[in-house]
Amino acid sequence: MIMMFACAFPLAFVFAAINNLTEIRTDALKLLVVFKRPVPRAAATMGAWLNIFQVLWSSNFPVYPSIMHFTDNWQIQSVITNVLSKTLFYIYFISLSQ
Repeated sequence: MIMMFACAFPLAFVFAAINNLTEIRTDALKLLVVFKRPVPRAAATMGAWLNIFQVLWSSNFPVYPSIMHFTDNWQIQSVITNVLSKTLFYIYFISLSQ
C-alpha cells in the first residue's frame, strides 16, 4: 500500500516504518506491564465458591436419577450394562495382576 504513494510522497516509507516500530514497542509495553496478570495470593477459605459448590454437589443427587428416569429406558440399561461390564473387567484384571 505504501509503495503506491512512493512517487507522491517519498518519506511515506520512513513514517510507516517508524509507526510500525513504535506500535510494536507500545504493544509490548502493554502486554508486559499494563495488562499483567495479578500475582496469586493464598486465601484462608474458598469464600462464596464453597457454598456454590455445595449447592451444585447436593443438586446432583435428585437431578441425575431424574434424568435417568425420564430418558429412554434402553439407553440407561445399556449404559449400566457397559459400565458394569467394564468395571468387572478391570476388577478382574487388577486382581490377576496382584
